[in-house]
Amino acid sequence: MLAPSRDFEVAVLETFDAVKALVKSTFGSSAQVLPFGSFVQGAHLQDSDLDVCIDLPKRSLEGAAQQEVLRKLLGHCGSAPWRVVEARLQKSVKVPIIIVRYTTSDIEVEVDISVGLQCQNLRKDFTDRLVRAVLEDRPMVVDLLRLVKTWARLERLHKAWDGFISSLGWTLIVLFFCIQTKKLDEHRRWSKDSVGFLLAMLAVPEPRRKCNQALIQQHLLEFFVWLSETAKICARGTGKADCAGLRRPDGVVTPAFSGHPGRADGTAPIVKWG
Repeated sequence: MLAPSRDFEVAVLETFDAVKALVKSTFGSSAQVLPFGSFVQGAHLQDSDLDVCIDLPKRSLEGAAQQEVLRKLLGHCGSAPWRVVEARLQKSVKVPIIIVRYTTSDIEVEVDISVGLQCQNLRKDFTDRLVRAVLEDRPMVVDLLRLVKTWARLERLHKAWDGFISSLGWTLIVLFFCIQTKKLDEHRRWSKDSVGFLLAMLAVPEPRRKCNQALIQQHLLEFFVWLSETAKICARGTGKADCAGLRRPDGVVTPAFSGHPGRADGTAPIVKWG
C-alpha cells in the first residue's frame, strides 16, 4: 500500500551513488556520505526526498564552516543532471542544507544535503535504524505509517521548515499510537550489547507481505480518533506540552511531550519521550 515503484527505488540508489561521486570529486576521496531519514527507516513514499549528510575527516565543520562546504558543493550542481532547488544557508538557520534534484532514467529525485555525520554525539541515521528494526516484518505498521504520512503531505503538514511536524515526527507519533493501542507487541526487545540488536539495525528487510486492507482502514480511523483525543490533552500554542504517558515494560510511565520551537530558527515541532 502506497509503496514506491521499483523504478523510483532504482532511481534513488543511482542518485545516492551520484551524490557520493559528486562529494568525492569536490572534496577528495576521504569525504564521507551518509544517508538517513525515511529511506533508511524503510517507510519512504513515492517521491520522498533523499536525506544525506557529508563529513570531511580532519576538518572542523562547526558554525560557518558548514555553509562554506555547502556553498562549494553548490558550485558543482549548476548543470544537468543536477538542478539546484534551494539553499538554506542563512545564519539564523539551525541546520544549513542545500536542496538539489538529480535526474536519472527520466525520474527526478530530490536530495537534501547537510554537513556532519553526528547530532548530539549520535550518528544521524541511528534513530532511523532503530525505526527500521521496529518496522521489520510489521507490514501493518508500515502501511499505516505510509497512509498517515501521505495524509500529512496532502494537507501540507509535513514540512519542518514551514513549522509543521517533520516526517520523523509523524513516524514517531504513529509508533507511539501503535504502542499505546497494543498494535506493537512487546516480545521484540534488544539491548545495546546483544547480537540481535546489531543485526536488526543492519539487516535489509525482506519484501513485506500484504495486509488486510479493511483492517488497515480500521486502524487508520482509530489513529485519527486517538490523535484528536491526544490533541485535546496537549496545551495549545508554543512551548512544551505534557501529553499522554508511555508505560514501559517495567511499569514505569514515561511522560511524552511535544515542543514547538517556532519557525525563526528553522526547526520543527518535535515529539519526545522521557
